[in-house]
Parts: sequence; structure tokens; C-alpha cells
Amino acid sequence: MKWIKEHRYCLWLLYFVFYFPAFFMLERVVDPKFIIECSFDRMIPFCKHFIYPYYFWYITMPGSLVLFMLKDKEAFLRLCFIMFTGMTVSLGIYFVLPNGLDLRVPFEVNDLSSWLCAMLESIDTPTNVCPSIHVSSSVAIDMAVQRSALLKDKKLVRLASFVIMLAVSVSTAFVKQHSLIDIAAGAALSVVLMLIYDFWIHKK
Repeated sequence: MKWIKEHRYCLWLLYFVFYFPAFFMLERVVDPKFIIECSFDRMIPFCKHFIYPYYFWYITMPGSLVLFMLKDKEAFLRLCFIMFTGMTVSLGIYFVLPNGLDLRVPFEVNDLSSWLCAMLESIDTPTNVCPSIHVSSSVAIDMAVQRSALLKDKKLVRLASFVIMLAVSVSTAFVKQHSLIDIAAGAALSVVLMLIYDFWIHKK
């Protein structure tokens, strides 16, 4: 409690008290009215092995928040603004413009990779996809890493962050969780929010 009182900015993490109930509520009540798809989506084959970078997001997302919260306040605040605002905007879009996918394909469950894919599909419906929160938050994490004073001399760490961001983003298309449109929209959302933070909020 003493540490929290001295580092009140860590209370930004209370955002998840709002986010998770809102996300799962929308998963249950939203009936997609808009099916997201482009001509290139059908050209991308289903590849079960991309499930590993997809799941890796569940490590990098909380891991980056904790690292920057403890070691780099400025990077933490930048990441919280871009990631949390992006999540909120995405939830708003899902509610106003309910959207979904029709890209999933049947596959045989015969190994760990396919089992993980099947588990993902069983718990994550093909709704609320555009923009992709998976992608927007991955881009936000990488931008925080690239601009962090803590990691400015860690070239390998910054390179690894960029590679992970690309792998996670691409994986969403290969496991048929997102359309290329979702990926582009998620990335664009974080870039716009980064510009807003850097040229307006950070200066003030």
C-alpha cells in the first residue's frame, strides 16, 4: 500500500475492472450486423502453428504493463493511454457497429497446436473483431518499447519487441481470428493514439 501511494499512476491498471466485464458482455449480447472480409482473407491458409504467437500476447500484454509500471513511468503512461483508449474505442465500435467474421474453417484436432486452436475457438466467438484489440495493443506495446528510456540502449530487446508484434499481428490472420481489415484498423488506431499522446497530451 505504501508503494501504491507513492506511485499512484499504477492505479491505471484498474481499467481492467471495466474492460473485462464490458468485453465479455459484448461477446454475449452482440449480434454481428457487419461481416468483415476482404478478397485477400481467403488466400491466407489456416495454419495451426500460428496459435503460439497468438497466445504469446497473453504474456506480453500484462508483462509489458508490469515492467514499465515498475521501471519506466513515462513508458507506462504512454502505453496505458494508447492501449486502454484503443480498447475503449474498440468496444464502442463493437457496440455501435456490431461486426464479426465468417472465415473459420474446419480442421482435425490431432495435436497440441490444433487442440489450442480448438480451445480458442470455443471460448472466443468470431464477433467483435474490427478493429483488432489483439493487434492494436501489440502495436501499442512495441511503440512503448521503442520509445522507452529504459530500453533505448537495448537493441536486441527492441528488435525482439518488433518481431513479436509482427508475429502476433500476422498470427491473427493465420488462425482465422481476424481479417486483414481488422489488423489494419487495429494498427492504425494505435498509431493515431500515439500521435495524439505525443503531440498533445504529453506536452501538456
